[in-house]
Amino acid sequence: MTVSQGMLGEFIEFIQEQKVVEMDELAVHFEMRTQDAIKRIEDLLMMGRIHGVIDDRGKFICVTEDELKAVTQLTKASTLLSLTSFILSQTGGKIHEASRQGECDRPGCRV
Repeated sequence: MTVSQGMLGEFIEFIQEQKVVEMDELAVHFEMRTQDAIKRIEDLLMMGRIHGVIDDRGKFICVTEDELKAVTQLTKASTLLSLTSFILSQTGGKIHEASRQGECDRPGCRV
């Protein structure tokens, strides 16, 4: 590992440990200009080495792979729940009732 790669690894590790980093503080910590710190974070995001967002106040919020997966699962579950709630609200909760009526249209069916 070269010195450059070691410094990059240290940069990434620092961000991941801090979770929320102000760009100015990050630049001071690594003795670089703020614009260079922002550029490095943007490059790392594009390469997929880190995940997160830069907010409008000059902070980077780091998100791990596991956190991304958890958010994805929560979003999928929430979407399914929302879709089910929407369908039930539109049908007056009669989905099960309608399917049972469809079964009883056959001759000899008794409910």
